Amino acid sequence: DEIFSPIVDLRNSIFFSAAILFVIGIGIALFLSISLSLPLQVLNEGAQKLGTGDFSHRINLKGKDEIGQLAHAFNLMGEKIQDFTQHLEKKVLERTDELNQSLEEVKALKEAQDGDYYLTSLLLEPLSSNNNFSKNVKTEFITEQKKKFSFRSWESQIGGDICITDTIKLRDKNYTVFLNADAMGKSIQGAGGALALGVVFNAGLIRSRTYAQTLLFPETWLKERFLDLQNVFLSFDGTMYISVCIGLVENETGLLYYMNAEHPWTVLYRDGKASFLEGNVDLCKIGTPGQENRFFIKTFQLYPGDQIITGSDGRDDLIIGYDENIEMINEDGNQFLKRVEEGKGDLKSILEKIKMFGKLYDDISLIKISFDEPINYIKDT
Repeated sequence: DEIFSPIVDLRNSIFFSAAILFVIGIGIALFLSISLSLPLQVLNEGAQKLGTGDFSHRINLKGKDEIGQLAHAFNLMGEKIQDFTQHLEKKVLERTDELNQSLEEVKALKEAQDGDYYLTSLLLEPLSSNNNFSKNVKTEFITEQKKKFSFRSWESQIGGDICITDTIKLRDKNYTVFLNADAMGKSIQGAGGALALGVVFNAGLIRSRTYAQTLLFPETWLKERFLDLQNVFLSFDGTMYISVCIGLVENETGLLYYMNAEHPWTVLYRDGKASFLEGNVDLCKIGTPGQENRFFIKTFQLYPGDQIITGSDGRDDLIIGYDENIEMINEDGNQFLKRVEEGKGDLKSILEKIKMFGKLYDDISLIKISFDEPINYIKDT
């Protein structure tokens, strides 16, 4: 016992020291666990409250470690969201006021634009008139512009198509005048071209009442009208062109004099069959330079019951289907002959048949000249 007594004492001392170190280790572990878990728990609870929409809640952790920095970031985010939420309604009202103001400005601009459209349509209306009162040669026309608009309590339309008919006397013979034209451009641009043509051509009709003009041959009268229009549209320097078909029909005999300046071909409707009078284009659009010396007149003898129908390119430019959302435009000009036959020469019926065949893509105007009275000379003349 005496020999092992120091060894026993050493063993007891080691056990006692180990016990003390174990207790200290457990204490340190508990302290570290509590010091870490409590902030994480507080951070978790705060994040959950922010997640439920309680943006006024603040995480009360002031440490400079990573957890403290994360808590500060959560608090800053909550402040910004709370500020944004509190001022959101105000900002929405401010933005709504700005949009309403912009909308009012757009409405004011549109009303001013529609006012311009309406004024232009009022100017065009008296220029596009059917003033032919011949008993032998009947004329009628129909016009449907692509651009429709409303101005205050008025509904109207505007475009570049125009039709004009009248009666004049040349060398003691009465003639029915007809014109169908299509100005380049849409809406106001096309209407501007139609307005210019209408003013110039109607001025020419007024001059035709003078004595000097009544002595003109029909070919000369048509050439003067062509030159009037050509000179005016040349002054636009390439910014405005217009296709046109202008003609004269001698009221007693039915002899047709006409010119076609890159306008869709003129149609003869006779005995239920429709055919083109032209087979080629001789003149370019009015306003094209250098064609003054290439001008010439075509003639055609109308028989009783014959009808001449001419119209703008809107009669052929039709949307006839879609290919992968791409519009398919009709390219077959002969389709119009079928529509004339289906409509039996009646303009309203023809227009309905055109709309059944495809969707209108452009302005459309049609004019019909009918020769009803018998002629008193050999048909072969």
